[in-house]
Amino acid sequence: MTVGQERGMEADRRQRERTVLIADNHPLFRAGVRSTVEDLPDFSVVGEVSDGVACVTQAALFKPDFVTVDLNMPGMDGFEVALRLRDQGSGCLVIVVSMYADKAYVEKAMECGAHGFVAKEDAGTELGMAFVQAGSGFFMSSSVGKPEPLLTVASDTGEGIAQMLERLTPAERRVLRLVSRSLASRTIADELGVSERTVHTHRNNICAKIGVHGANALLTFALSNRDEIARLCGDPGSRI
Repeated sequence: MTVGQERGMEADRRQRERTVLIADNHPLFRAGVRSTVEDLPDFSVVGEVSDGVACVTQAALFKPDFVTVDLNMPGMDGFEVALRLRDQGSGCLVIVVSMYADKAYVEKAMECGAHGFVAKEDAGTELGMAFVQAGSGFFMSSSVGKPEPLLTVASDTGEGIAQMLERLTPAERRVLRLVSRSLASRTIADELGVSERTVHTHRNNICAKIGVHGANALLTFALSNRDEIARLCGDPGSRI
């Protein structure tokens, strides 16, 4: 084979290759996703970022075919990233890869323009399927939508959201408003000028007052009622 033929084959391979941008604030998980992508034929990683703002910036720069996003990232959550990329007409397909994989998150991801949702526990085996199928319909991995054990949400009791939120102090309402934006406790603490421990105390008090119990229950409740919480709790910008 001549040098020219080898170069031609390499050019053809690169033309076929699909590119992926990885966004997740956990370095070890990003490394795992990179390994999964690089094991796929004709796929390559064009970049890794740890926050939502950098993800939008790098997507505009590299114009990847796919962007994998975690929901809980500093700067801008995965929902907002999907919205920005859709509204900017980026053309890339967004795949949410998250540990929060129940129905409320999936529906919100679809509303924001994502093309697939892969539970983190499924990423090693099903991310490739998400890339293949996302262009023809919304892909969900096998663990997505499974109910979490020991999870109860107060809104299912028939009591109105407004009645539940009346029990909260102004500080607790501000924290809940930021939780509904998928912000982590550390980010909420920075936003409100308080310690992370104070935020955890407020979160525990909110759970007790509105009656949610179980792993990630408050976040599930907040996302499921995001619009109502925004209307009733107002701007969380003022400091506690």
